[in-house]
Amino acid sequence: MDKECIGCGLCETMCHKQAITIGENRNGSFCTIDKELCDNCSVCKKICPIENIKIQENLSDVQHVAVGRSRDENVVKVSASGGIVSELLIYLFNTEQIDAAIVAHFDEYANIYGDIIESANDVLRHSGSYYHTSKQLINVNKVRKYKKVAVVGLPCHIEGIINYCHLTRQEEKVIKIALFCTVGRTYEGFRKFFKKQTGFDVTNGKVKKYISRYSDKKLIHIEDDVGNVYECPDELYKFSMDFFYANKSCLNCRKLYGLSADICIGDAWHRVIEKNGIKEKMAIISANTTYGSQLLDILQKNLSLELVDNGPLELISSQKYGVGLKQLHNERIIRGLACIRMLRYFNENALMHRVNCRIRGELLNRLALDTEKRKQKLKAKWNAPEGL
Repeated sequence: MDKECIGCGLCETMCHKQAITIGENRNGSFCTIDKELCDNCSVCKKICPIENIKIQENLSDVQHVAVGRSRDENVVKVSASGGIVSELLIYLFNTEQIDAAIVAHFDEYANIYGDIIESANDVLRHSGSYYHTSKQLINVNKVRKYKKVAVVGLPCHIEGIINYCHLTRQEEKVIKIALFCTVGRTYEGFRKFFKKQTGFDVTNGKVKKYISRYSDKKLIHIEDDVGNVYECPDELYKFSMDFFYANKSCLNCRKLYGLSADICIGDAWHRVIEKNGIKEKMAIISANTTYGSQLLDILQKNLSLELVDNGPLELISSQKYGVGLKQLHNERIIRGLACIRMLRYFNENALMHRVNCRIRGELLNRLALDTEKRKQKLKAKWNAPEGL
């Protein structure tokens, strides 16, 4: 567990002896077990999603796929992936299908963790993707207090909530909503990047507002407790930090879309449109259960969504790096990406940073080629049209 921890917080909150603490070091997340407190009940092993995330997802689990975005620009402004997750949660609250949801929160140091919201009015205050590993399931026991709860998380978090529900026999009260993933970034990387770009160190403990992709420009937006605003481009964050600060365990994960969830949502990177000089991405949504398909049908009626044929191929097209990394799991490239994590200590030198980014770019290009080969094989197998 200590060597492969993804930092979801599930074992920490479930340990009845409070013997487990989740932390982060240069390799990413880790858990520490106090052996004097531990009574070897093995609950932590039963609920840990590490073994789950090593199993490759099966695209045959996909029932329907759609692309689109919210029509409400106020929702899109503060949301990721076209505002679809926010719209879905608002709908579930308004129709009383849920009375709570576990979504991302942040503390005064910009540490991300999962906690409960109880109304549609709370949704937009917690919208957006935060881009580093988090204790998304640290408050999962609060699920017990409610009749029906939606849990939003990355594929690893979804695997954790499945284990939790199985252990506590609460499968019927949880709706699972997954966010597409490629690889995690750590808090350390975010802190260093934001301080370098804005001069503001989040470890000072003054963060009052935090939106990761704000406005049409998709800025990382942070306000402190006295009203100062700090912003920098999310695209620059991805360029500077991607894979240099990856959680070590994320490189061994085989879950990309979160197909174990009722419905999963991500950015349709292959469907970027440009309006007035501003690039806008569509969202892509996969329904993987009967209930998920019902939700997708409702979203299609209320939002600007379009069902697509050959859904699995559409999913592959949308994640040109993620498929090679997670589904095909090219070991040579993964070892290369693990090596550039170590090279991050030279990135303070501008020349070395450019060299390291060039190496990373070559590795990612190979992942994209792997993805294209995978797509072509499936197209030939399924006789899909050339447009995909």
